[in-house]
Amino acid sequence: MKKLTAILVSGLLVSSVAFAAEGEEAKLQSEQSFAAIDANQDGVIDTEEARADSALMEKWASVDLDGDGAISSQEYSVYAGEATAAGE
Repeated sequence: MKKLTAILVSGLLVSSVAFAAEGEEAKLQSEQSFAAIDANQDGVIDTEEARADSALMEKWASVDLDGDGAISSQEYSVYAGEATAAGE
Protein backbone atom coordinates (compact mmCIF):
# COMPACT_ATOMS: atom_id res chain seq x y z
CA MET A 1 0.00 0.00 0.00
CA LYS A 2 2.84 2.39 0.85
CA LYS A 3 4.47 1.59 -2.48
CA LEU A 4 1.26 2.37 -4.36
CA THR A 5 0.90 5.67 -2.51
CA ALA A 6 4.50 6.58 -3.33
CA ILE A 7 3.92 5.79 -7.01
CA LEU A 8 0.75 7.87 -7.12
CA VAL A 9 2.41 10.84 -5.41
CA SER A 10 5.37 10.60 -7.79
CA GLY A 11 3.02 10.57 -10.76
CA LEU A 12 1.25 13.68 -9.51
CA LEU A 13 4.53 15.51 -9.00
CA VAL A 14 5.77 14.65 -12.48
CA SER A 15 2.52 15.76 -14.10
CA SER A 16 2.60 19.02 -12.10
CA VAL A 17 6.09 19.79 -13.36
CA ALA A 18 5.07 18.98 -16.94
CA PHE A 19 2.01 21.23 -16.66
CA ALA A 20 4.11 24.11 -15.30
CA ALA A 21 6.62 23.70 -18.13
CA GLU A 22 3.78 23.76 -20.67
CA GLY A 23 2.49 26.99 -19.14
CA GLU A 24 5.92 28.60 -19.34
CA GLU A 25 6.26 27.55 -22.98
CA ALA A 26 2.87 29.08 -23.83
CA LYS A 27 3.84 32.31 -22.05
CA LEU A 28 7.12 32.49 -23.97
CA GLN A 29 5.33 31.90 -27.28
CA SER A 30 2.84 34.65 -26.44
CA GLU A 31 5.65 37.08 -25.61
CA GLN A 32 7.48 36.25 -28.84
CA SER A 33 4.32 36.66 -30.93
CA PHE A 34 3.57 39.99 -29.26
CA ALA A 35 7.10 41.25 -29.93
CA ALA A 36 6.89 40.18 -33.58
CA ILE A 37 3.61 42.06 -34.12
CA ASP A 38 4.73 45.14 -32.13
CA ALA A 39 6.86 46.36 -35.05
CA ASN A 40 7.98 49.63 -33.45
CA GLN A 41 8.60 47.93 -30.07
CA ASP A 42 6.69 50.57 -28.09
CA GLY A 43 5.08 47.96 -25.85
CA VAL A 44 1.62 48.03 -27.44
CA ILE A 45 0.07 46.79 -30.67
CA ASP A 46 -1.85 49.45 -32.58
CA THR A 47 -4.32 48.77 -35.40
CA GLU A 48 -1.70 49.33 -38.10
CA GLU A 49 0.61 46.73 -36.56
CA ALA A 50 -2.29 44.34 -35.95
CA ARG A 51 -3.08 44.23 -39.67
CA ALA A 52 -0.22 41.73 -39.96
CA ASP A 53 -2.39 39.26 -38.00
CA SER A 54 -5.85 38.87 -39.55
CA ALA A 55 -7.18 36.77 -36.63
CA LEU A 56 -6.17 39.50 -34.19
CA MET A 57 -7.84 42.18 -36.33
CA GLU A 58 -11.06 40.17 -36.47
CA LYS A 59 -11.21 40.07 -32.67
CA TRP A 60 -9.78 43.56 -32.05
CA ALA A 61 -12.73 44.88 -30.03
CA SER A 62 -12.76 41.90 -27.68
CA VAL A 63 -8.95 41.83 -27.29
CA ASP A 64 -8.60 45.57 -26.54
CA LEU A 65 -10.15 45.09 -23.11
CA ASP A 66 -9.77 48.67 -21.91
CA GLY A 67 -10.84 50.19 -25.24
CA ASP A 68 -7.83 52.49 -25.51
CA GLY A 69 -7.17 51.63 -29.17
CA ALA A 70 -4.04 49.61 -28.43
CA ILE A 71 -3.37 46.09 -27.21
CA SER A 72 -1.01 45.77 -24.25
CA SER A 73 1.11 42.71 -23.61
CA GLN A 74 -1.34 41.67 -20.86
CA GLU A 75 -4.32 41.97 -23.19
CA TYR A 76 -2.45 40.00 -25.84
CA SER A 77 -1.58 37.28 -23.31
CA VAL A 78 -5.28 36.85 -22.49
CA TYR A 79 -6.08 36.67 -26.22
CA ALA A 80 -3.25 34.21 -26.92
CA GLY A 81 -4.30 32.01 -23.99
CA GLU A 82 -7.89 31.89 -25.20
CA ALA A 83 -6.76 31.12 -28.76
CA THR A 84 -4.54 28.30 -27.52
CA ALA A 85 -7.34 26.86 -25.38
CA ALA A 86 -9.68 27.00 -28.38
CA GLY A 87 -7.10 25.24 -30.55
CA GLU A 88 -6.52 28.21 -32.86
